Amino acid sequence: MAKKNGNEEAPKIPVSEIKVGGVYKTYVNDLIRIEDINETTQMIRLYNVTGAFKQWTSFKNIYLIEHMY
Repeated sequence: MAKKNGNEEAPKIPVSEIKVGGVYKTYVNDLIRIEDINETTQMIRLYNVTGAFKQWTSFKNIYLIEHMY
């Protein structure tokens, strides 16, 4: 689990609450925009604003801690 401020665990946003078009902060402080959520394959397509790249990631590997916009 990711740590926040030393010993506190960062709260993880459940996949069911993630919205297409939303901008979120990851546990490593990257900003990402959600572009697509595919329930069938359980994959999320995102644009990493901080790193300027797009990628697909599985529901089990997404770790978002804060909804920004």
